Formats: sequence, C-alpha cells, structure tokens
Amino acid sequence: MEIAKVEKSILNVLLFPESFENIEEECRDQGNSKFLWAVLKELIQHGYVKVLNAKTLSGEPMVVDKPSRSQLFRITAKGMAFLE
Repeated sequence: MEIAKVEKSILNVLLFPESFENIEEECRDQGNSKFLWAVLKELIQHGYVKVLNAKTLSGEPMVVDKPSRSQLFRITAKGMAFLE
C-alpha cells in the first residue's frame, strides 16, 4: 500500500492513543469526516493502526463500522515503519 499525504497525516496523529474526534480535528484540512473515517478503516485493515478499547486501552477485537467514543486508535510498528 502506498502511503499518501492523508494517510501520513493520520498516522502522525496516532503516536499516542487518540479518538476519532481528535483525528478529525488534526486532519480537517485533508478531507471531511466521512473521507477520514474511510482512510482510517483502510489503515486498520492493512495493520497500520490498532483499535483500542477507550476504557482499558487494550487491543480487544472491536467492530469499527462507525466511529465510537469507546474506541481509540494508535499507530502500530508496521505503521511507524511507513513513516520512516
């Protein structure tokens, strides 16, 4: 997967666990909410981003059909490798 500017912007935000709202705020110049969510889901599917339970910060399997306050997102080692 070739990493474009929007993907890099999202990955850079996720050095620490972040909510989708924070991703939207930091990357608002890259596209609207629906577009950013689609890109984030693609990054999750390719293993560049991990979904965490917001209460426990564990990587429990979670459904990511739509943004939820119970979810946080964090870059993985694979995602970090693409930023280098």
